Amino acid sequence: RYIVSVLDNELDDSVKTKIVDEIEKSEKLSGKQVAFAKIGISRPRLLVIENVDEDTLKNDASIIYVEPDYKVKSLDAETPWNLQAIGLDYSEMENLGGGVKIAILDTGANNNKIIPGYDFVNEDYDTSDDNSHGTYISQILKSPDSGLPLTDAEIYAVKVLDGLGEGYASDVIEGINWAIDNNIDIILMSFGGEHDSLFLKETI
Repeated sequence: RYIVSVLDNELDDSVKTKIVDEIEKSEKLSGKQVAFAKIGISRPRLLVIENVDEDTLKNDASIIYVEPDYKVKSLDAETPWNLQAIGLDYSEMENLGGGVKIAILDTGANNNKIIPGYDFVNEDYDTSDDNSHGTYISQILKSPDSGLPLTDAEIYAVKVLDGLGEGYASDVIEGINWAIDNNIDIILMSFGGEHDSLFLKETI
């Protein structure tokens, strides 16, 4: 599975049939450099292609740059801790987080204080958590019982990792672009990977 940056001209038929997704760029970003090519009037498209040989992609004249659609994985949270661990009494703080919008890019969230954003794993609006990692992260920001500590912040669940806590760089990129288009102030990503994705780095 690969992410490719493509010019507007036609892909070879053998490649075109292998497209599984198109990464929607943020409408608010322009004039950026993507994969060594300046974006002009005609912006390159980012496509996700699978079940095709890498050499076939590299030999297609329409493709500017190719890299594997690297996997990322949620980071373990093995040591439980509570919100008072650093000695703050959040109950005495009013309007904490007011006016701030946060997107949690993770496995989703089963937390009634978290606003559903979008599920880029299944391409729908159901951001329920089938892993629990995203829910754990969301509870650090907002308890489902009290909403503490960030009582007044708008916090959104954006699902980019699956039930195994794994996901593709392409879905993370789409999650970041969703956050930009929805005026998110802070993007929280509690996952890592073993590879350095140029496309993901440029999006960040």
